[in-house]
Amino acid sequence: MGGEQRGGSTTASSGNTFWKGLLGISGVWIVYVVYSALQERVTTTPYDGEKFKFSTFLVFIQCFVNATFAWIIILTITKDRPLDGNPLQPRFIPISISTVSALWCSTFSTTIGVNFPTQILAKSCKPIPIMICGKLFLGRTYTYRKIAEVFLICMGIGVFMLSQSSKSESKHSSSASEQASSLFQLYGGYFFLFFSLMCDGFTGSLQDRLSHDKSVTRKPTSMQMMLFINFWASVITFIVCLINGELSSAIAFCIRHNPVIFQLMAFVMCSALGQVFIYYALIQFGSLVLSIVTTVRKFFSILFSVVWFRHAVNSGQWAGIVLVFIGLFALPYGSALYYALLTRRK
Repeated sequence: MGGEQRGGSTTASSGNTFWKGLLGISGVWIVYVVYSALQERVTTTPYDGEKFKFSTFLVFIQCFVNATFAWIIILTITKDRPLDGNPLQPRFIPISISTVSALWCSTFSTTIGVNFPTQILAKSCKPIPIMICGKLFLGRTYTYRKIAEVFLICMGIGVFMLSQSSKSESKHSSSASEQASSLFQLYGGYFFLFFSLMCDGFTGSLQDRLSHDKSVTRKPTSMQMMLFINFWASVITFIVCLINGELSSAIAFCIRHNPVIFQLMAFVMCSALGQVFIYYALIQFGSLVLSIVTTVRKFFSILFSVVWFRHAVNSGQWAGIVLVFIGLFALPYGSALYYALLTRRK
């Protein structure tokens, strides 16, 4: 009788964990598809012939709203106990630096000519730097199967980008100088995307180390991690905005073009809500499973961007997209996600 009660309690607990996890993962998918669409709208669409090109300011308002959102949730809903040590938690600064660097590089790449399907597909390679950094800094080992899958992802990215560059060459054949300038911007954008991926790898490894540091008696909750990482990120980006003049320039742009204000508000709210789901999934399932979840949403973001913004994607690029997602789905998707949902890591 008692065994049946314990078995029923375990089943109910597992079921409850499953549905909570499914809600969090679905939240990541839905919110970030809308987030990507709003980001593309703000950064690529001209406002009376003028484009919004203030990458650092865009990162600053995201981080500031994310930190504010987490602080309100902690005060009113979760009421998490304060962490030990300095109340400002400077140990989160390295994670904040890598987070800001990754976000700024990916945002800046779109302002110099990289379209959103390319950016989203490149960011789908996030499992690669996480695995590399996990090996270098955390001593983790990976099977040959996973290494082969990573190779397939890299091959798909290469096919996609080479197909795009050949298309760019044919479009800009009017003069050698125009063609050289176009290719310089294109490969410059690829460099920033690559650096963004490397920063993502450092961020994932640093977050995992912080979440599982045995020397820390009271580990940060998902909202505390969201608060302190974004707090320091907003401090860093605010200082940079003051130095490079983006703060005043962006505010002046918003005054000249009022519609961008409402789009930025919707964008940062999606960012904050998405961060809630992201940090919940990170605390529960770890950075590798989180990278799988966010990669699936990138597939939907690519499809939405191509359809809604009418990006031209040639057959070679579609072949690259298919290769990438074959590599991603070759990972033990079903078993990894289902197991992570049912058995959260303590």
